[in-house]
Amino acid sequence: MKAEDKAKLKKQADSDRKRAIDEAKVGEYVSASFHAASALRSYSKLSDSEKIQELKKLVVEYNSKAEPLTGHKIEVPLTKEMQDEFQKLLDSYSSKGTLAENLYHIAKSRTLLPRLAEARKNAKNIRPITAQLATHMQLGDNGHVASYDDFDGTWLNENYGFQVSLTMSILDNATAKLIEKKQLTREALMDILLGKKVYTSDQLIKLDAALERRFEDDYFSAIHILTPLIENLFMHISGLVGLDTITFNGKSTSTRNKNLSSDILSSKEYQDMWGEDFCFLLSFFLYDPTAHRFRHKVAHGDIKMSECNYSTFNMLFYIVLRMTMMVEVNEVEVEV
Repeated sequence: MKAEDKAKLKKQADSDRKRAIDEAKVGEYVSASFHAASALRSYSKLSDSEKIQELKKLVVEYNSKAEPLTGHKIEVPLTKEMQDEFQKLLDSYSSKGTLAENLYHIAKSRTLLPRLAEARKNAKNIRPITAQLATHMQLGDNGHVASYDDFDGTWLNENYGFQVSLTMSILDNATAKLIEKKQLTREALMDILLGKKVYTSDQLIKLDAALERRFEDDYFSAIHILTPLIENLFMHISGLVGLDTITFNGKSTSTRNKNLSSDILSSKEYQDMWGEDFCFLLSFFLYDPTAHRFRHKVAHGDIKMSECNYSTFNMLFYIVLRMTMMVEVNEVEVEV
C-alpha cells in the first residue's frame, strides 16, 4: 500500500472510530456499532493490532446495547385453489400405506430440497434499493458481526433461507401426521435404517441413541448426538460411492479421514455426486457463519436451548434421511 493511501485509510479509520465513540456516548448504539465495524475493517487493512483489539470489543459492546430493529411481516393472500393445492402437497408426504413409502417420497421430493438456482435468480432479480445506497452489516449471536459490506452473499442466503423455512414447515407437518398415524416410531425408523445396509453397527447405535432421545422429547440431547454424526455419516457414504475421503499429511506420512467442511461441499467432485442443491443445504445449515451454522454451535457450546427443538431435529433428520435413501447397496457374489 502506498504511503498516501495508507495515510488516507488511517484518517478514515480514525474518523469512524471517533464517530462511533461519540455516537455511543449519546446512546445511539446502532450507528455506533456500524461506524465501529467500518473502523475495524480499515484498521485490519492497516494491520494495527492495538486498534483492532479495541474496535472488536467496541463492536460487540455496541451491538449488545443496541435496540433490536423492528421486523416486518409480509402476508401473501392465497386463493381457495392455491390453498387446496398446497394442502394436497402437504398430505402427499403422509398418505402412503407404509412409513418406508412415505419416507422415500420425502427423501426424493424436489419440492422439499431448496433450490440454489432459484435463490440466485430471486436474489438477482429482486434487490432492495438500499443495496445500491448503503453498506450492509449482518449481526450474529450476542452482538457479533456475521458479515460486513457483503450484500450479495447475505441477500442470497436470505432468499435461500425462505425456501429452507418452507421445507422445515412442511417437514413439521408431515412428521406430526406420520406420528398421528402411528407410522413414525423409533423402532420403525431403525428397521428402515438397518434395512438399507449402509451404516456400521457403531453408527446405527448412535442413530438409535439420537432417536431414543427424540422420542423422549429430549431435543437438546438428540440434536447434540445427531449434528456431528451427520458429518460422519456423509463422509462414510461418500467413501462407499467412490469419493476421496482420506487426507494425506506429507510431513509425518500419515493418513486420516477428512472432516466435512464447506470447502468439501463446494468442490466439483462432491457436487457432481451429491448434487449442488444438497451440498449447499448441508453447508447452509451446518457451517455457513451467516446462516444456521449448527455444527459450529454444537461443537463450541454456543447453541441456544430454544434452537434445540422439534423443527431443528426434523430438518437434521431429513438430511440423514435424504443421504440414506439416495444410496442403494447391492450384494454381489465374488468368486475366490
